[in-house]
Amino acid sequence: MTTRRKGTNTAPLFLQPVLIVEPSAVNRSKAAAIAGELGYAARSAADAFEAHALIDGAGAVIAAHPASVDLYPRLRAAGLPFIAAFGPKQPQSAQVAQQLGADAFLSKPYRRETVSLALFAAAGARLLRDRALRAELALADVSGVKRQEEKSGLLHIDLFKTLLPLEIRRARRHGYPIAICVVSLDPLPAQHQISPEVAAACEPLLRAAVRDVDLAVRYGDGRFLVFLPHTDGRGAEAVGRRIVAAIRDCRFRSGGVTRMVTASVGIATPREGKAPSFARLIRDAHAAVKAAQLKGGDRAIIR
Repeated sequence: MTTRRKGTNTAPLFLQPVLIVEPSAVNRSKAAAIAGELGYAARSAADAFEAHALIDGAGAVIAAHPASVDLYPRLRAAGLPFIAAFGPKQPQSAQVAQQLGADAFLSKPYRRETVSLALFAAAGARLLRDRALRAELALADVSGVKRQEEKSGLLHIDLFKTLLPLEIRRARRHGYPIAICVVSLDPLPAQHQISPEVAAACEPLLRAAVRDVDLAVRYGDGRFLVFLPHTDGRGAEAVGRRIVAAIRDCRFRSGGVTRMVTASVGIATPREGKAPSFARLIRDAHAAVKAAQLKGGDRAIIR
């Protein structure tokens, strides 16, 4: 059983060992030493081939990119908390981590603070996934309502209403950052409102632009709401830009003409010194959406 080490202020989040996949022997030793200081047992592997034999029984994985590429499908399938470790010159680390399916990321060299934060974020992502799955199963049990993964991957509105207040209360209690995105599809030429067909075509693009742990739901005509746990303003802006770029990939044919769909995204984070409030976040996100629309749409604005 893993115990907290003397002089360590952080209790380990996993009882199982942390697996470190790192081709550099120096970096591998350093990462293992940091894991030990944080109270974890550590396993280490030089490459993905060696790591495959060590995954069973691991509580989390820190995987150096790109040396661990062959390992990613197994990590995602197993649902293990997965941290991508990038070199210091890796561009757009957050976007790359999202594409890999990582729960968190860090930039080398390995440091105690960044490793600790990444492990915390990855653990939170795993817990949120597990809670969402349990809630879906419980809701399906009593009402038959569940996420329609084969269609869009968006949550059912009933499940969203159940999960969101719980997550905001947890954020208030534990003090971790959260954000809300309101996504409004911009009107197409000669159309007063977004048709259900256009909104449905955009749903899988939106789901692909956010993480598995983010809660996304469609509400109203051509509008979506996305809750981002463990996400500060900077991270939320990056998500907003990804959503805007993803929606641009949607094409809709009307009147014999193929048109590009765009979206305005309003982002809100809790105000400094104020406890998170869903009502205030929604008001601020809607105000940000209006500001984006006044600037011509096809952009994300944070308030």
